[in-house]
Amino acid sequence: MHRAPHQNPRRLVTTKPLLAVLLASALVASAQLPQPKLHTVFPPGAKTGSTVDVAATGAEMDEAQLRFNHPGITAKALAAANQFTITVASDVPPGTYEARVLGRFGLSNPRAFAVGTFAEVLEKSGNGSPETAQEIALESVVNGRTDSQASDFYKVSVKKGQRILVSCVARELDSRAASALLLLAPDGRELERARLGGLLDHTAAADGTLIVKVYDFVFRGGDQYFYRLTVTTGPHVDFVFPPAAEQGKPAKVSVFGRNLPGGSPSKVSVDGKVLDQLIVDLTAPADPAARQRLATTLSLGGASAGLDGFEYRVKGSNGALSNPALLTFANGSVITEVEPNNSPDKAQAVSLPATIAGQFATPNDRDWFAFDAKKGDAYWLEVTSHRLGLPTAPHVVIQKASKNEKGEETFTDVLELTESVVNAGGPEFNTAHRDPVGRFEAKEDGAYRIGIRDLFGRTVASPRNVYLLTLRKESPDFRLVAVPDSAPTKKAPADVVTSASSLWRGEALPIKLLVFRRDGFKDDINVTVSGLPAGVTASPVRIPAGVNTTSLFLAAKDDAPAALAEIKINGTAKVGDTQLVREARLTTVNWDMASDNNTTEAPHTRLARSFPIAVTDRESAPLTFAMEAKQPLETCVFNKLLIPVNFTRRADFKTDVKLKVTGNKDLEKMAELAGGTNTASIQLVLNLAEQKLAPGEHTFWLQTRAKGKMRPYMDASKAAEAASKAADTEAAAATKAAKEAKDAAAKVTAPPEAKTAADKTVKDAEAKAKEAEAKKTAAQTAMKAMADKSKPRDVDAAFYSLPITLKVTAAPITLSEPAAQSLAQGGKVEVPVKLARLYDFKDPVDVNLVVPASAKGISAAKLTIPLNGTDAKLTLETKPDATPGEHKLTLQAELKLNGQTIKVDQTLVLKVAAVEKPKAAK
Repeated sequence: MHRAPHQNPRRLVTTKPLLAVLLASALVASAQLPQPKLHTVFPPGAKTGSTVDVAATGAEMDEAQLRFNHPGITAKALAAANQFTITVASDVPPGTYEARVLGRFGLSNPRAFAVGTFAEVLEKSGNGSPETAQEIALESVVNGRTDSQASDFYKVSVKKGQRILVSCVARELDSRAASALLLLAPDGRELERARLGGLLDHTAAADGTLIVKVYDFVFRGGDQYFYRLTVTTGPHVDFVFPPAAEQGKPAKVSVFGRNLPGGSPSKVSVDGKVLDQLIVDLTAPADPAARQRLATTLSLGGASAGLDGFEYRVKGSNGALSNPALLTFANGSVITEVEPNNSPDKAQAVSLPATIAGQFATPNDRDWFAFDAKKGDAYWLEVTSHRLGLPTAPHVVIQKASKNEKGEETFTDVLELTESVVNAGGPEFNTAHRDPVGRFEAKEDGAYRIGIRDLFGRTVASPRNVYLLTLRKESPDFRLVAVPDSAPTKKAPADVVTSASSLWRGEALPIKLLVFRRDGFKDDINVTVSGLPAGVTASPVRIPAGVNTTSLFLAAKDDAPAALAEIKINGTAKVGDTQLVREARLTTVNWDMASDNNTTEAPHTRLARSFPIAVTDRESAPLTFAMEAKQPLETCVFNKLLIPVNFTRRADFKTDVKLKVTGNKDLEKMAELAGGTNTASIQLVLNLAEQKLAPGEHTFWLQTRAKGKMRPYMDASKAAEAASKAADTEAAAATKAAKEAKDAAAKVTAPPEAKTAADKTVKDAEAKAKEAEAKKTAAQTAMKAMADKSKPRDVDAAFYSLPITLKVTAAPITLSEPAAQSLAQGGKVEVPVKLARLYDFKDPVDVNLVVPASAKGISAAKLTIPLNGTDAKLTLETKPDATPGEHKLTLQAELKLNGQTIKVDQTLVLKVAAVEKPKAAK
């Protein structure tokens, strides 16, 4: 049904690679400037140690190179556009990697590319019926595409007793297809089915041929509906139990699956198929950094984004590796559930802290565990199941035992936990999951029990549905996830847009940072970016305590060189004496999706496996605006700031703009700033008497969505025009030289040798003139083609300034603490008052003395420090009956700023000495 990609023996040397760069000046970014978008790489995989020709499809793929996130996978461009020869080195481990297109307009989104150990074949056309099924061999992978309203058929020869496993991956490889599978006998009888994807497991009853039917579940098709069909007798892992291990410590785990080498039939069945069981020694990665990573080639969505883990595979007898199983790290040794514990009165006894592994194996399965706790004991409870990619919805209840008057034991619910419904990433990366997380604190000494069940257990119960129930001592921590942000260009909030991780010169790229706070972690997080080449900057970011979403900006200077680099975003925080450093995980949107296109398809988003950033030096951002202010900007409450915003337009881009202040909820209420097509500068007025920012640090930036026309390829168009003029000049000169040679030859009649030489000169000159004319024609054609490419095109893009940090203080003055004073009852003293003026504040300041109620007989007249004044003296008096002793008084400076009253207090210590009164005469 599909042809192999065009194979051309001619090769083209790849162009010089772009090097990745980011900005160091306050500039703009856009989300919908022309950027490469990679739709497909077909075939979407290759065998390790092999070479394969592939075709790439997408948009804006001019001058495309194909790049991978593993150095052992390389691509060489073929003569035909967007076709490449991929070489996979023999030491590249099997797994899923990422391909990106690097071209004139930057770097594209990633596409998954699988590396396996089986023979690779391409689907052939004409396999749309059982009678025309394409013959394939066992231990092979077919790369194919589904067709609309059609099915693909394959036939495979089997031997009696062979356990044949058929799997089809599509969504896992960023395909749009939702693959469905049927296994048919030669007479058309259905033997096995997997209508929602998954695995076909069949043991051949006799030698013969079996038919595999592949189709999209709702019968869609096309280039974007690709799949990899595997037919094997090799190993497949269904699940590992327990699904966790202590870091760096050997542990015995049971692997359950099919065709496991050295395994034996287990007591576990899935979909009517008995699974093999293999007990293995497993050691979780010991690297300290591995504890805070998610090292897997599996395609994981937002629900799993905050999970830590690693993958495990089984190696088959033929050397082939199984599919990966996702495991996580255990807090201490793992306790496995022991049946029967499915009723409260049969609760399994455990001691806290504990890491408990169990299974939602049967419909309505409930597991109970009993423990003792003392008043004040506190633990963080976390269930890991849904985040392992399982269709579960765990529910947890903790009960406390008590006895009534008759001595009968009863239990009362003290804590109930269900799913985590928080989606911090929006439609671009939905982070909500169904695993309960919460804090348990014992309010009394006593016996407790915990029950766990799957709310979906009535319909999806399976031994594969494992869980990890952890009750641990509080250990505050966090994880970071980076989401390239394209929100301002969306037509509706539910839209998702593929974001390219690249920059034009003068462009800034916003990246939304999501914080997953664990075990009550509330501290600030400082974010840094490493791996940035010259010409690139990242805005400083501090994520305040309690904040879980903020934005980081990467930006490229106007003269940034072309670059491609792997960067890392790290968050650093201190918990007690421990410094935590956590590397952010990157996300990607697989396909653009508009909410108004009448589709019920959910957005396809996942974690990316690397974070490359590219900068192209071939194009510059058409619009730049920068806030002209020193960093950090500082002022006080109620003050007014005037910040110039300067514009630069390039590539003939002219459009009205409306700038919105964003990044700070208090400032986002401000009216938009309007600028015309020729606006060079406007003023941002921050009136803090209206916005009422509290003292502290605040971050904000400006953004706009602008529609206009811009001209790409301007540099190339000018170069082509210059080349055409040069070729025209060269052709004219060559034509003139040929004519002169011909005229000169006509005058030569003798001797014969001279005539022959003159004729040769004419022939050579005419040949050069003909060659020059051909170059002229080619240059004119190239100039016209480039002129067409550089014609104005519509752009609907988001543009950003770099963020500004604004430090707000409590007042435009500071009041110095006066020296302690001593005064006798009935005395008087002058107290020096000294203030410092900030932010050009010049107005008068009133100073009052505030006396606590406990200090009687102390007073001072109000003092006014005049315009621009900084020093004065306050006259303080005590009455003869003033309260003796040491008193803490308050000097209170009061001023008016922008119509608002501000008060600044400073402590004044006064010691009042008692005066002995004369004794009355007798």
